[in-house]
Amino acid sequence: GLRHPRLRSVIARRLRSWYPGRQWSRTTVFKGMVSWKREKDVIECLERGLGDEDGFNQRAAASALARIGNGDHETGETVATLAKSTEIPNGRAAAIEALIEGWPEHSCLGTILSEGSESQSPEIRAIALYGKIKKGVHQPEDLTRLLELGKRYSGLDYTWRNVVHEGVKLGWPGSADVKTLCLRSLERSH
Repeated sequence: GLRHPRLRSVIARRLRSWYPGRQWSRTTVFKGMVSWKREKDVIECLERGLGDEDGFNQRAAASALARIGNGDHETGETVATLAKSTEIPNGRAAAIEALIEGWPEHSCLGTILSEGSESQSPEIRAIALYGKIKKGVHQPEDLTRLLELGKRYSGLDYTWRNVVHEGVKLGWPGSADVKTLCLRSLERSH
């Protein structure tokens, strides 16, 4: 513990960036940080939040980072790097989401979305398809790809399911095909 001479400095250094392991509390904290000032330690905390083990926390950190960091070139570059190279798929998906929301005109975003829409990770595929829809560069076949991700056994983590719904609403508003598919789905469930 802290009383041990060799461990004291190691533990004290780690306590500076430690946060209790209650998943729900970090989501609330990240959401609350949206109103904080853009300061280096706040941005660093939110960037670390993109790598959280819980999807709700990752997405809350992504949203707050996009709102607080919006317009800051350096933060945008860091988020783009994370969106391209983070090894943990959900962390990469969260970074892509932050980039879409905070830096929609970033020079790397188109490539990230194009490559992400072909990813093996359902979370990366879902957010990349959503990003293409939001930018208005989606294709008709993206509807089928998005709906496949919305199926129960698609492998898409629950925390990312709303991306499918939002993508369909945004990309195909008033679509007769979507209406028909929804009605057929309701018929099969009864």
